[in-house]
Amino acid sequence: MTLPFPHGFGSTTITSTRGRVVCVRHIQAADAHLLIDLFHKISDETRRLRFHLSLPNHPDELIQREATRLADLDPLWADALIATITEQDTEQAVAVARLAVDPKEPTVAESAITVRDDYQGEGIGTILFDLIVQVALVRGHTTLRAFSLVENEAIHRLIKSLGLPYTSRTSQGETTTEISLRGP
Repeated sequence: MTLPFPHGFGSTTITSTRGRVVCVRHIQAADAHLLIDLFHKISDETRRLRFHLSLPNHPDELIQREATRLADLDPLWADALIATITEQDTEQAVAVARLAVDPKEPTVAESAITVRDDYQGEGIGTILFDLIVQVALVRGHTTLRAFSLVENEAIHRLIKSLGLPYTSRTSQGETTTEISLRGP
């Protein structure tokens, strides 16, 4: 399988609704430390909504292993965008959006997004999700699948705001949403 685009190239700068400048780029293997820092800077509630369980006291080695895995992607099966800021000459992650190809359905990709609590409500998640939709389109995906807790109103509003056709079904407290990238 060949990639329909050069993986990992390009970046853009966006400005949040609060006027904060954020760089968005493809994640790289060397970004694992940014993911660890992001994990430690999101609240227990944000972790619960994103990962569907509370993760208060995970061992550092487990967090390191997961961050390394999530940053060092196989471009045939996954992609991710990371939104960063620079404070005191140090790059910090404020959000991540990801795609993971469903091996049984190569035109379907699971999508997920996390925004640091102190950057939520500034439009960064919306822009990042729009960019990950564009990455999915370039990769040839026709459907994005998102899993969320039923009470995660922010992600449900974000999906609705995309203006793309979608279907949702809820079972046992989890909502599965399929977003059509074929248009209305």
